[in-house]
This record gives sequence, structure tokens and C-alpha cells, in this order.
Amino acid sequence: MKSIKFIFCTMALAFTTLMSCSDDNEVDLSNRKFVRIDQSSVYLEIDETATVTASVDDLAGDSYQLKWSVLNSDVATIEGVENNAAVITPAAVGKTVIKVETADGKLCYFSDLTVTKTPKTCYIDFGVIDSPAPFNNYRNPRDPGLVNMLDHRGRPTTFGIEVDKPFSGKLARGLNNNLGLPKTASEDMFFSDGIKIPLSGFKVTGLSQGTKYTFSFYGHINDRGTETEFHVIGKNDGVAYLVNDDNFDRTVEIKGIEPNDEGVVYIEMKPGPNNVQWAKFFGVNTMVLSEEEN
Repeated sequence: MKSIKFIFCTMALAFTTLMSCSDDNEVDLSNRKFVRIDQSSVYLEIDETATVTASVDDLAGDSYQLKWSVLNSDVATIEGVENNAAVITPAAVGKTVIKVETADGKLCYFSDLTVTKTPKTCYIDFGVIDSPAPFNNYRNPRDPGLVNMLDHRGRPTTFGIEVDKPFSGKLARGLNNNLGLPKTASEDMFFSDGIKIPLSGFKVTGLSQGTKYTFSFYGHINDRGTETEFHVIGKNDGVAYLVNDDNFDRTVEIKGIEPNDEGVVYIEMKPGPNNVQWAKFFGVNTMVLSEEEN
């Protein structure tokens, strides 16, 4: 019986039937030869890589040379490595298709690829008493600062924070909160006596241009007449005021802040306009930095 010329390729997007990737080759239709990817659909975050592996038949598997490609290289790129595997590197949010084929073009397989971006959130606890994950602990305002802070999923980011304008120091009062935060987050803080140090602040680095951020602040002290002004400055700016007195459940948010051209945002803190505490005390226990949805 004469051999049949036929386009025969494994399509993971809709069906998984073995066929040749070229209509110029004579094909064995016995389904004994195949190549396929271990995942029919691959989901990947924009800031991570993934490894996929191709399975091949036992008849000629050792002799197959595989070629990998991505339909839309603007979304991701792919590079073959050892043991019939390949590493996918995302470039932009979107959907495309991964292809693996034998060097002779007779066998191939396709998988869907979806690249997504989950907004990052970083929690920062200021003071000598460490808080558990997901908090990043900044223990002393005289420390060098934090780099590659972990996000809420425990993954490293490009975000960093350092003291840009000095504080009076650190303070621990053992106070609790009703916000669902661990007690370790509300019982210590960075503070300043506003008479001696009228302005303190942070420099936040490693932010993405074109992305807007929300900054949330919490401060708690068992005192009277305290108020902290938070001024967040990037390409735009925002101001919020927080009364620290016996603060079990109040936070303030400043939204829609875009970093400057260097990916930096500055946070300035000082006594608020209603601060009548004898030393003009102001401070911060925790800060939450969140990427906003586009």
C-alpha cells in the first residue's frame, strides 16, 4: 500500500492528535511516534520564568533534536535547555502559543501560554520587634535600609526603602491593635520629637514607571495630642493626617502616586496641623505599599 502524504501535527489548543508539521514528508500513521509538552496550558507571572518539558516516544526519542518557539515574541521568549526542556521568559502581559517540533519538521506540539501580572503588595514593620511574614522588618532608622523586599506572596521584588531624613529613634510601647495585624506590628515604631527634628522621611526605590501605587500608614502611641502628617511625593503627590493617640483601628491611605523617572517616591513625615503634644511627637508603626490595577 502506498504511503499517504498528510499534514499531521499535535494540536494542544483544541485536540491532541499526532500529525506531521510538514506536508512534504511521508508519515507513519500508526501513532507510535510523538512529541508533546507536559502542559497543554501554561500560566506565568510577568516577573517569573517557567520550565516546560517535552515528552517523546521510545522509538526514536533519543535521536530527536527539538526546536522551541513562541508565536508572539513580544509576549515571551523561550530557550531550549538539556533533557528536552525549555525556559520561558515573559516580556509582556498577554496570550500566545508555545511550539515544540522535531528538527526534521515531522512532529510538533502546541501549548497555550498566558502571561499575567498580579499587583504586588509589600508590608513593612518599623521597630526592633520583628513581625512574621508577610512583613519586611526595618529595625532601626540608622540601619542601611531594606532592598528587594518580599511581597505578600513571599516573592522578592525590586522595591527598597531607606531613611532619607533622620528620625529621633525607635520606640516600643507594647500596644495592641484591632486591625488584624500582629501585635508585633503595633507595639513598636520609628518616631521623632518634632521640636528637635521637624521633618523625617523615607526614600522608596525600585518602583515601576507608569505604575501607580497606594501607600497606607499606621501609627499608635499611648499619648495625647499627637498627629502625623504623611506627604508622599513622586511625579505627583498626596497628603494624609493620622492621629496616633490610642490608635487601635485607624489607618490613612494616599492613592494614585506615580514614581519619578528614577522609579523613586519620597515620604516626608512631620507633626500634623492639629499636633499639640508637648514635644510635637510623630511616628509610624507600619506601611503598606501596593501596586494599583491598571
